[in-house]
Amino acid sequence: MNVKGVQVFWRRFARSKSALLGFLLVLLVLVAAIFAPVLAPEDPYQINLLKRLAPPGPSELLGRDDFGRDIFSRIIYGSRVSLQVGLFSTLVALIIGIPLGLVAGYYGGRIDNVIMRFLDVMMAFPSILLALTMIAAFGTNLSSVIMSIGLVAVPRYARITRGSTLSVKGMEYIDAAEALGAKTGRVLFKHILPNCLAPIIVYATMGMASAILTEAGLSFLGMGTQPPTPSWGGMLANGREFLRTAPHMATYPGLAIMVTVLGFNLLGDGLRDVLDPRLKS
Repeated sequence: MNVKGVQVFWRRFARSKSALLGFLLVLLVLVAAIFAPVLAPEDPYQINLLKRLAPPGPSELLGRDDFGRDIFSRIIYGSRVSLQVGLFSTLVALIIGIPLGLVAGYYGGRIDNVIMRFLDVMMAFPSILLALTMIAAFGTNLSSVIMSIGLVAVPRYARITRGSTLSVKGMEYIDAAEALGAKTGRVLFKHILPNCLAPIIVYATMGMASAILTEAGLSFLGMGTQPPTPSWGGMLANGREFLRTAPHMATYPGLAIMVTVLGFNLLGDGLRDVLDPRLKS
C-alpha cells in the first residue's frame, strides 16, 4: 500500500465510529498491560487477610478478593495474560492456517481435498472440547493454552485463505507471473497472499476476541492459566463462590472481559467496512 493508500485508509477509518471506539477500547487494554507495574496500586500477589472480601471503596477501588488481594491490580495484570493469549494464539493460527489455505486453493484437486477434509474433521469437534483435549495432553501452562487455542483456530484461517486464493488465482496478473517463470512460492506469497490479506486481517482481529473468551472459559474450568497468576477467567471462577457475599469479585473481571472482547469485535467490524472494496464510495 502506497502513501496515498495509507492516507485513504486512515480517512475512512476515522469516519467509522465503531472502528474508532473499538480501537480506543483495545488501546486502553494495551496500555494497561504495558504499564501494569505503574498503574497497579499494589502487587497483585500480595495477600492481606485483614481486608479479606473488602467491598469497593476509596482505599480499594474495586474491592478485594478472598485472600485480601487488590482486584484492581489483578485485573490490570490479567490484561497481560489475555492479550498474550489473544495475540500469540492468533499468530499460531495464521502461521499454520495461511500456508495450508494457499496451497489448497492454488493447487486444488487431490491436495485440496486432503487438506480440507482434515480441517473439516478438526472443525467437527466443538472448539472448547478440542482445546481441553490438547491442554490435557500438553499441560496446563500458558504456552500450552496459547498453542491449543491457536491450533483449534487453524481451520477457520485456512478456509478463509483458501476462498480468497480461489478468487484471486484466476486473475490475469497471476497468469502473467506464471508465464514469466515465477516460482510457485513467489506466486503464492508475492502475488496471491497480499491480495487476500483484507479478510484475513478482519477475521484475525475478531479471532483475538474469540481467543480471549476461550482462555477465560478454560481458566474458569480450571484448565487455563493456573493460580495465583492473575487471569480474568480464573478470577471469575473464584468469584462465583462469593456472588452473594462479595459480588464485586466476579463483576469486575467479567466487565473487563466484556470491554476487551467488545473492543476487538468493534475494531474488526470497522476494519471490514474500511477494507471491503464493495463498501467503498
